[in-house]
Order: sequence, then structure tokens, then C-alpha cells
Amino acid sequence: MSIDQPDMTEPERRAKAIRAIAGAAHDADDLRELLDMLGLDPAESLPPEQRPKPVVPVQRHKGQGIPITELAEMLAAAGFDRDTA
Repeated sequence: MSIDQPDMTEPERRAKAIRAIAGAAHDADDLRELLDMLGLDPAESLPPEQRPKPVVPVQRHKGQGIPITELAEMLAAAGFDRDTA
């Protein structure tokens, strides 16, 4: 199987590369370092519906808090919920 397959999309190629690197990495730290060097995000190996939503930083004035609903959304996007806390 060649990486030059014309029927593979760019996201498929990147996901395949991540899986290949994961198979060759010695441990989690090694994998993290290799992916970082290559500019790959581990979430790219997941199907689009399972990828975590990017967290967009919000500009705030110093000392200003955030609404509880926004905090709950941020925690949910990071994979935390009330049952795991």
C-alpha cells in the first residue's frame, strides 16, 4: 500500500501517518514528541464526529469571571462531566 494513493484524502493520509507513528513510538512521551515535530495532532486520527471541539480563548478583562454556563461548556468540551468529577 503506497502513501501516493490518489483515492486517499489528506485527512486519511494524516490519520494513517499518526497510526504508523503510534505503532513505532516507544511510549506516550515519545509519541507526543514525534507528532509535535511533524505538526500532527493526535485528534486527527479520530473520525470527524469524535474529534474534540477546539476551545476558542475569549478575551476578558483582568479580574472578570466567566458565567457558569460557559465554564460548564468548556469542561464538557475538554471531556469532563459531573459524573467524573
